[in-house]
Amino acid sequence: MALSSSFAEYETVEVVKLNRAIEEYNGWGSNVRPPKAGDHGVIVDIHEENGQMAYVVEGESVKGVPQWLGVFAKDEIRSLNPPSAG
Repeated sequence: MALSSSFAEYETVEVVKLNRAIEEYNGWGSNVRPPKAGDHGVIVDIHEENGQMAYVVEGESVKGVPQWLGVFAKDEIRSLNPPSAG
């Protein structure tokens, strides 16, 4: 059975905490610096990992260069997009 996502691709989020060691957020080996609580980023991919939803977030860019790219669990990020008025 497929899991449902709490977030959407291209949604802007804030990192609220890190559940794992800093090194584990640099799976691609391309981070300029590690992510930290308070950082903002955009979800660029959503997939299932070990039975849980996983969110690939690209950190804010400085002069066009993303500072980090990491995979986060649902409880490590929160949406910065305002809810749409229905």
